[in-house]
Amino acid sequence: VFASTRKFIDFKPDTADESSPLVKAISLYQALLSFHEKRGNVDAVVDLELRRLQFVRNKSIGGNKDDKYLEALELLCKERIASPIVTMAFWKRALVYKQRNELVTAMKIARKGASLHPNSIGAKNCKSVINNIEQKALSFTTERTVRPGTGTIAINYKNITEVYLRIYRDRWDHFLRDKYTYAPDNLNEKTMQRLLDREQPLHSWKVSLEPTKDYRNKNVIKELPKLQKGFYRIIASWKPDFSDRRKRGTNSLHASSLWVSNITLITRTRNGQIEGFVLDATTGEPIEGADVVGYSKSRRKWQVAKRSVTDSQGCYALNHGRGLLVVAHKNGHRSAQSSQAYSYHRGSSSRRTRVAFFTDRAIYRPGQKIQYKGIVYETHTGSDRYAVM
Repeated sequence: VFASTRKFIDFKPDTADESSPLVKAISLYQALLSFHEKRGNVDAVVDLELRRLQFVRNKSIGGNKDDKYLEALELLCKERIASPIVTMAFWKRALVYKQRNELVTAMKIARKGASLHPNSIGAKNCKSVINNIEQKALSFTTERTVRPGTGTIAINYKNITEVYLRIYRDRWDHFLRDKYTYAPDNLNEKTMQRLLDREQPLHSWKVSLEPTKDYRNKNVIKELPKLQKGFYRIIASWKPDFSDRRKRGTNSLHASSLWVSNITLITRTRNGQIEGFVLDATTGEPIEGADVVGYSKSRRKWQVAKRSVTDSQGCYALNHGRGLLVVAHKNGHRSAQSSQAYSYHRGSSSRRTRVAFFTDRAIYRPGQKIQYKGIVYETHTGSDRYAVM
C-alpha cells in the first residue's frame, strides 16, 4: 500500500471482506489514480498520491510505518519532480523529520522544496518550516538567592552565537512603589524601560556561544560577576544595544531578579497562617533574630501588614487572612519570596476518630479467607495532634 503509483493500482487486498470501508477506500483511490494516470493528469495524480499515502499512514499499524511513509514520499518527489504539487511532498517529509527532531535533514528537504517551484503552496509551506527551524531562541535562569561573590547563570539558546548581559542594582523601595507589579520577580515593561534608559548597568559583558549547527537548543553555564549583597536585575539580549524590544523578531529581551544575600527564606502556609524559616544560605543553619515583614497590597499600594522575629529555630509566623509578600532581613542581608503567599482559615478545628484497615494481601481468589486488622486513631487539626487510640 506504500508502493509506487503503478504497483498500488495493481495491488489486490488479501481479504474476502469486500464490504470493508478500508477495502472500498483503497479501491476508490486505485480507480481515481488509474483514471488520471491514463490521461496524463500529473498534478491530479500527485495530489491523489499525497492523500493516498496520508490515508495509508493513518490506517497502518507497526513501528516502521513512518519510515515506509517517508520512503514513499521520497519516491514521489523523484518521479514527479516536474509538478508544482510535488513541493507538498517535500513539505510533508520535512514535517516528519522535524517532528523526529532531525532538524538538519528537515532543513535540507525544506530548502530543496522551497527552491523547486517558488510560487507553489508547498514551496511556501517549506519556507515556513525553514523559518521555524531557524528561529532564534534565548532564555536564562539563575538561583533566586546566591551568596555574595558567587552565582552562575544557565543560558539556553538556539541559532545565536553571542548573548549580551547587563546587571543592574535595583532598590527594594522601587518595587514597593510600583502600582502594577505584584511580585518582585516580575519585571514589567515600565521597570525594564527605567533600567535600560535611565540606569547605568553595574556589569555589562558579552558571552560567545557555540553555534547550534543542529538547530537544537543548547545550554551553557557561566559564572556571574562577583556581586555584593543587594537586589539585582539581570537582562539578556542577542543585540548589543538591547534595542527593538517591541519589534517582533528583531530582538528578544529576557530578565530575571537576583538576591545576593547570606540568608534564604522558606515559606509555607498552615492552619490559617503563613510561617516558615530563615536560614543561613551557606550552611542551612537557622538564623535567630531575623526580622520578617509581610507586605500586603491594597489599592495598588504596598503596606506593612504583619511583622515577626525568628526564634532560635529560625522559625517565624504571620497570622494574616490575606495574601502577604514575605521579606526577611538580618544585618543588612535581605531575602524575599518570588510571589505572595496566601493562607485561609478553613473554619473551626475538629476532632475526628478514624479507622485504617489493612488486609494480608491485595487480591484474593474466590473462597479464600480474608485476614485483616485495623488501627484506630484520633486527629485534632486545631492542636495539630495525631494519636493512636
